[in-house]
Amino acid sequence: MSDSLAVFHGHFGRVCLYNMDRGMVPHGHREGHLIFHVQGPPGQVMVNGQRWPLAAGQAVAVSPWQAHFYQPVHTSQPTLALVLYIRPGWFLEASRRASASICFGRVGIEVTEYLERLVFGTAQAMLDEDREDVMLEDRLC
Repeated sequence: MSDSLAVFHGHFGRVCLYNMDRGMVPHGHREGHLIFHVQGPPGQVMVNGQRWPLAAGQAVAVSPWQAHFYQPVHTSQPTLALVLYIRPGWFLEASRRASASICFGRVGIEVTEYLERLVFGTAQAMLDEDREDVMLEDRLC
């Protein structure tokens, strides 16, 4: 991770905007998370030893405790990424099943135009210090 530009905490967990310009060490989190490319050069995320593109039209889903790390493809400028960290308790409540746990069905996610608009709208709202976006948590849940 390079620089955290903005963080929003909600009932679901948190969402962060990062300027990423260098690789990370392999690690895991108790939260499931979704990593979206917002702008800048593409990158890649290694999940359980396999490379997944982080680029326009491509996002990455990481289930809790999956080993992963970010690798830049180009280091000339940072990649702006929006990362949702999904709290396990929220997922359990939302699923309404006692045995539910976050385990994404796949790592690679195709980002549709609709999803891309949500991601960009969220990133813009987080970067605009003069505007409070009352719909931010609704957009994320």
